[in-house]
Amino acid sequence: MIRCVQLYQRKCGVRILSKRFCSSDINYVSRVRQMDYWQQSDHALESEFDRGHFMLMVDKEPLIVKPPTLKNTALYTPELAVCSYEDLKTKLQDYGLEIGILNSVLLDVLDPTEHYNDYRPLFGCAVRTMEPPAESGISLKNLRQELGASLGGKFLNLRMAMLTLRSERHRNLLARFQALYRWHMIYRRCPTCTLPLKAHASKMSATCVRCTRVFYPTISPVAICLVTDPSNEYCLLVRHRGSVGSVFTCVAGFAMAGESLQETARREIAEEVGIVAYDVRALNMSQPWPMPNSSLMTAFRAVANMEDKIDVAPDELEKAEWFPREHVRKALDRVLGDPNLRGVKFDKSDPETRQVLRYIPPAGAVAHHIIKQWVEER
Repeated sequence: MIRCVQLYQRKCGVRILSKRFCSSDINYVSRVRQMDYWQQSDHALESEFDRGHFMLMVDKEPLIVKPPTLKNTALYTPELAVCSYEDLKTKLQDYGLEIGILNSVLLDVLDPTEHYNDYRPLFGCAVRTMEPPAESGISLKNLRQELGASLGGKFLNLRMAMLTLRSERHRNLLARFQALYRWHMIYRRCPTCTLPLKAHASKMSATCVRCTRVFYPTISPVAICLVTDPSNEYCLLVRHRGSVGSVFTCVAGFAMAGESLQETARREIAEEVGIVAYDVRALNMSQPWPMPNSSLMTAFRAVANMEDKIDVAPDELEKAEWFPREHVRKALDRVLGDPNLRGVKFDKSDPETRQVLRYIPPAGAVAHHIIKQWVEER
């Protein structure tokens, strides 16, 4: 059936995406059901393990590659590397590392290709390393770089990867990868009877060995909100403590029990900047975000009066300020031309230069798209 569909696509001139994990929607239902089957059946998934394809993360740093068709290195944005089982197994063994079902999580289902006629699993393999003794003279950083180069890529900080990956699909896969593996490593015992949990091969659930209760990875809902003035010509942006200098973003925070996300947005605005917002409206945007926990960020817009005094929560924010649309547009243009924030350089003798709006978050963050939508309204 799949083969017939592919022939029909070619005959009708439908473009078939070359990347296996960016497959056409025509197989969507079949892939979803295959994914559900592999989640339920450990035996079925384990039997497919050495036929799968793999993304790799070493010490929370994903393996990324440079798009081969990208000529403008100034606009370099990465893609997640995908390796075959045999290639990844061989390269990891060269460095004393292992790939197996225990340190792998199920990420997706790959469509058939010209090389095989059935579905294949896409796994994420997470590897942890130990710092060599100081007297050994071995640099873990150099070893990681060598491993990445042997696989045709390099390892990138998880946060920067999420912010700069070219594809939303890649970002969501990476968020799932980190969230599932983190949950698997932390949740080892049943919270009801304290006996060990038996993780399923997919790592998408775990079952208590005694009371047979099934547990699933936790997700933390987050509201992220852009606040504008009543004229809609100004927006309120904030700088979080410890964030990259000159990068301003939207107010965001975790939902509390018994609270709608609209209420969360309104409360977080009050907590972080000390003003009352109204007309809180949901936008058609959301994003999984793996740091610090597995979050699901949902976008909102709200209105507040510029005359209200801003009272920043000092334990969370460095600064909050109203900016005119044209000022924010310049920050948007700057990050579009410099998505890796390479231009973030400051005079260390003048810490206030870090508090000047020069960038908004890169396109990998939902905040980028919330702000961009507002900027482009007029």
